[in-house]
Amino acid sequence: MNGFQDALIFDESDRPPNFGPPFMAHAPASAAEALASLTVSDNVGAVITTRSETDARTAIRRIRHVNRHAAVLLDANRYSGRTRGIGARCMTTGWINLQVKLGLRWALTDSGYIPAHDLAALRAVLAWGSDSPQLVTALPLAMQWLTIDHEALITELAAAGKPVALMLESEGDPLATEAAVSGLIAVLRCPVPVLLLRSDTSVLGALAHGAVAVSVGTKTALRHIYPVTDSAGGFMPPPAAYVPALLSYKRLTTIEDGISRNPRLEVWKCDCSVCLGRSLDWIWSRTDPEEAAFEHSLAAQAELAKSLMMYPAGERGSEWKTMCAVAQRNHEVIARRKSGMWRPAKALNAWVSSTPHSQASTPW
Repeated sequence: MNGFQDALIFDESDRPPNFGPPFMAHAPASAAEALASLTVSDNVGAVITTRSETDARTAIRRIRHVNRHAAVLLDANRYSGRTRGIGARCMTTGWINLQVKLGLRWALTDSGYIPAHDLAALRAVLAWGSDSPQLVTALPLAMQWLTIDHEALITELAAAGKPVALMLESEGDPLATEAAVSGLIAVLRCPVPVLLLRSDTSVLGALAHGAVAVSVGTKTALRHIYPVTDSAGGFMPPPAAYVPALLSYKRLTTIEDGISRNPRLEVWKCDCSVCLGRSLDWIWSRTDPEEAAFEHSLAAQAELAKSLMMYPAGERGSEWKTMCAVAQRNHEVIARRKSGMWRPAKALNAWVSSTPHSQASTPW
């Protein structure tokens, strides 16, 4: 089998294919310990990003020490940065075998970046390891594959007939435009299991339209694939937290200022397993507000994903559209109270504008 070891099957579900929880956190290996408890309390899945086999082993050991049944995917991240691989050139059986040895239910390929309009690279990645079971083919894509070439992408996915994990290149939220959302909705109607990984929080809308699982980056750098530029980079975004009523991450300093100006607004309250109905101002009472924000943000998004999946498949799209519209209005409520600049995320409008009035049942 092209050097692949036999997969270790831990999935005893009646519902194939089972990729674990619908909501996953895309995190660096260093965050494994903080993430481990959330795999138990909130059924959060983990996508661990590292190019180091040693770090991968350590991260998975830490998670499995807390929850031996935790759903984990391993992202080699060979598709990003100035030295990134292209297409199938960097893909190795060793990376797959490592995941098998570690007892992971599904092995994620170490695919390279797939440039815009590069059909040969797309086909090479999809063809790689085609005879290996329990394989999820990573597709790190230029945004044009959704906005322009989604019909070609759908044709190739249908022909390959295998589970894929999309990851998108963008300077900001990959789903901030109507073209990207419309293209994604079309791709999710393809009769193959599709995951959407390494994205911003608006990726929860993909669950509403048939994605089998999604992952949100635990930090800005892991919420999309940054385009390669000539600039030196080095900017460290300030810490942020998820505000459920706004369906968005906001900087901690922005949230703190908003609460101090209008502490009684309902938008500050959160019902996740960490907040338990409290206002988000509890975060600043903790010794480490960043750690508190990390725990709350993932628990809140996992709760939202759970509530969304409770609707019948054919109703999830319209329900997500309603959630986005309410979040837009909640931004307006804060803005009217003169609490600084509270503009809705562009992705909210993209989902509201692009969601069809009626939605067919999804295949998964």
